[in-house]
Amino acid sequence: MMSGFVVFSQTVDCDSRMDSMRLMNIAIRHNAWWNSEWYAPPSMKFNADNCEWTVVSYKSKHIDRGDCKNTNGCTMTKEVTLVIDARTYKVKWRKKKIMVDPNYE
Repeated sequence: MMSGFVVFSQTVDCDSRMDSMRLMNIAIRHNAWWNSEWYAPPSMKFNADNCEWTVVSYKSKHIDRGDCKNTNGCTMTKEVTLVIDARTYKVKWRKKKIMVDPNYE
């Protein structure tokens, strides 16, 4: 028997009572729920370890500006990631990423 060591069991004390409509309303309020020009439907994932929800939205469009006018155009994809605390319903962080890929044929 080891003396001086205390062992605690790992318990998840996160109880998320947030429903999908409330999560969607928070994402809409922070401009992170795109469904008019959607590339893919927005995804919602729950992380029980950190007790947070993650909402990811994508949209894409064809552009012919800048360096893209000299090629066959480009596909611009925008991605926004929103992380929401499941206990307090507050936004932890928001990240937006824009990717431009040339269309070579």
